[in-house]
Amino acid sequence: MNMKLDPSRDAKGLIRDYVHETLRKNIMELKLEPGRFISEKEVIEMLQVSRTPIREAFVKLSQEELIETIPQKGSFISLIDLKLVEESRFVRETLERAVVRQACGMLKAEQMLRCKI
Repeated sequence: MNMKLDPSRDAKGLIRDYVHETLRKNIMELKLEPGRFISEKEVIEMLQVSRTPIREAFVKLSQEELIETIPQKGSFISLIDLKLVEESRFVRETLERAVVRQACGMLKAEQMLRCKI
């Protein structure tokens, strides 16, 4: 993982938010693999920031269930819950079908013929 701190972000809150956003993005894009150990020291070296904003970012990521912290062991990138993925896919598919049905009910026959499916 290759991350650099944006030098224009110098206020404490902005650094904390930057650390959180950067780690979150790397987790969501699987640049930080599920189950992988991640240490504060590693992030300090990568982002060149102090320990406090990293700890704050870890707390927020833990609340979002993106990392799991185990006492005396450390922090790990959370595993992907396939049941939640399937549930999310089902909800999205159901909503998209409902939106298409509603849109089709509002279109005139002439407009429907112009739709590319």
